Amino acid sequence: YTDGSACVGYPKLGGFGVYIKTPTKNIKIRKGYCNTKTGRMELMAVITCMRSIQNKKLELIIRSDSQYVCNTVNGWIDNWHNTGYFNKANVDLLKQLYEEIWKFKKRPKLIHIKGHQDVTDEHTLGNNIADSLANYKTQSSYEVDLPLSDLASFEMNDYYELENKLYYKK
Repeated sequence: YTDGSACVGYPKLGGFGVYIKTPTKNIKIRKGYCNTKTGRMELMAVITCMRSIQNKKLELIIRSDSQYVCNTVNGWIDNWHNTGYFNKANVDLLKQLYEEIWKFKKRPKLIHIKGHQDVTDEHTLGNNIADSLANYKTQSSYEVDLPLSDLASFEMNDYYELENKLYYKK
């Protein structure tokens, strides 16, 4: 299960969440970003999920509440790759996603599920866990995603550097 979220306005805080359920254990992954967008967080969640699967021979099924991400993985990305991602947003992430897809013996499949539901079936619960992991309000730190020059009201005093990465000060 994957999810991504972001808020509008400065500093555009966001995050992604991944919830992997296996027969022996459950894995939760989350990361916060600033100066980002929801679509980027949705893509990062799927990329992170694929990268976290060690055995690339397994059949991977990911459930997401993002139609955009499901359609991208299930077919759109092939055409976009063949046309050089012409006029597409998030090309950096689309290229990473394309690479991750082809590392698997069998192409990963994304299944769309309705998000933000109060139903108690297994898949809705999994999506709700990924959603809570992605919530930008619950992140412990926020790495800068897009170039800060994209921000209209950029203030360097709002950021700090750690291990060659820039983070937003909460």
